[in-house]
Amino acid sequence: MGVNFVANPDIVATPQYAFEVGGLFWKWNNLNSCSDSRDMLKCTRTINGGTNGLGERKRHYSDAQRCITTVGSRAMGASDSTYTNSDSSFSLSSGASAAIIIFASILVAVLIVVTVMFVLKFRKNKLVEVA
Repeated sequence: MGVNFVANPDIVATPQYAFEVGGLFWKWNNLNSCSDSRDMLKCTRTINGGTNGLGERKRHYSDAQRCITTVGSRAMGASDSTYTNSDSSFSLSSGASAAIIIFASILVAVLIVVTVMFVLKFRKNKLVEVA
């Protein structure tokens, strides 16, 4: 990519680089396999090196699944239904765009975390030197 991320790790969290670096981390660690099998424990251990935040991650995943299911059933003409997340901090009663925004927000947050973890891990081990 022609960027020295070791000397300037903060730029990895910018939109210009976050997705590509996060995608490389995903590919290099074969995260498709644990993601496709919905093995959240394995994915979390691969990304974090442990299980830190696993409970909250499972709760957010469950909230996103229910939200998408609720909005999907509304789009298919099901009776009016309301989605409320697990801690009742918000509810959703209309609009597929809300589900897209929630899903995209979760995806962006995951990619940023993965990217930062990638840079910190390889910076510590001095395995990445980019000219």
